[in-house]
Amino acid sequence: MPSLAVAYLDILGFPEYVKEDPEGAEALLDDGSSLLDLDATEEQLNPVDSYGDDLRTIAERRAMTSFQYLLPMSDCVFILSQNPSLMVFQLSAFLASRFGFKSHAYACASKSGDPRDVVVSEFILAQNGFRVRKKTKKWYPLLYRGGVDFGEARAKPVVSLVDRETKRTVNVVGSAVVEAVRLEALGRGPRVRCSKAFAEQVSGDASAFVGTSYDNERSLELYWPMTYFETHTDCSHGLINQFGQAFRPAILLWSHFAGTSVVEHYRAFIRLMVESARRKYPASETEIRDYVLRQAGDLLGAARDHLLEKLLFG
Repeated sequence: MPSLAVAYLDILGFPEYVKEDPEGAEALLDDGSSLLDLDATEEQLNPVDSYGDDLRTIAERRAMTSFQYLLPMSDCVFILSQNPSLMVFQLSAFLASRFGFKSHAYACASKSGDPRDVVVSEFILAQNGFRVRKKTKKWYPLLYRGGVDFGEARAKPVVSLVDRETKRTVNVVGSAVVEAVRLEALGRGPRVRCSKAFAEQVSGDASAFVGTSYDNERSLELYWPMTYFETHTDCSHGLINQFGQAFRPAILLWSHFAGTSVVEHYRAFIRLMVESARRKYPASETEIRDYVLRQAGDLLGAARDHLLEKLLFG
């Protein structure tokens, strides 16, 4: 059996979404499917080799060329790769793009107080044409928790029944599959735990993305929000652009769930983002701290600002 990198991803909070809003949960799966289709189409129309030398590296790191298999199964995804280092970049970009798909909506004020409540327009066929109806829907964040291992694994052809007809599909098997699933269950929030075997296969610039967990010296994880800084060598621009666009909705989600068990997942997300910024810009600790607290203060007020400061910086 060949050795491959295996990532197992699970949509964060999906069982609860199914219970409270089956339609919204199903829409979340549709989001994942649509994004995968868009990414595949983009790579067909604009392959990595079509970019100039100055953009080719960035284009490759945001593509899916290292994914030999990407297999969605209900609210889970298995990804198999022969190139662990490139997979680090591409998996990080994959996770960031999934959250970014609808996160812009969370940054807008909601009358209900829940950032996930979004007013959408529906066009209804009427006698004299169309009429517009406003409707509030929940747009759940597409965040994944995961585990990654390197070891024995293979994609095995199998036969399935689809609408009572046999179809040839693919399943995955191997010790790395089992370990990736085990690692996924260890964390809280949208964090991706890594095995030592996987970390040892990662080299070059990708090594910066994999390191000791910020809250457990015996654990390794993928600091995937570092993908936000790929095109920015200086801290100021890195924080303002893609990182800032993701940080604002993350803060609002954390604040909304204060006092509930769900808040721990978003606190872990914010902490992961901040620790990723620290890894990218180790000499800019003060600038990162000032930016984070300034953004929190603008959004939540001084009281919540102080609470976040305690949670993130002790």
